[in-house]
Amino acid sequence: EIQEKRQHYNKCRQDLDELRAEHQVLRRTITLLEQDRARYQKLLSPDGTGMEGPVGSDAEGKSMEELRQMSEKVMDQIKSKKQAVQPQLDRRKDIRKQFEEVEQDWKTRKHAFENTTNKIQE
Repeated sequence: EIQEKRQHYNKCRQDLDELRAEHQVLRRTITLLEQDRARYQKLLSPDGTGMEGPVGSDAEGKSMEELRQMSEKVMDQIKSKKQAVQPQLDRRKDIRKQFEEVEQDWKTRKHAFENTTNKIQE
């Protein structure tokens, strides 16, 4: 009977430790959320004043067709911005290739230099 009580005590103790750990995590989460409460309230306000575009107050009272047109318009804007940035992305890719080639050459020369200096020092 004592052994059963001891096992029950140990189980309750483990449960209590888990609850304390969960309490600490929840406390930290609450603290972090309270720090940004005003920003979240503005974003999630029912009148949508914090929202931009079709997700906010502009979307209220619109038909599905109008919402579809708004989403297509947004998608077109995204595509045009992506196309505007594409040359820069291509240039970045080319520069990165050049950098990797130069870096590999530098590593090879550095290794050769270190080997020659090590031989001189010996």
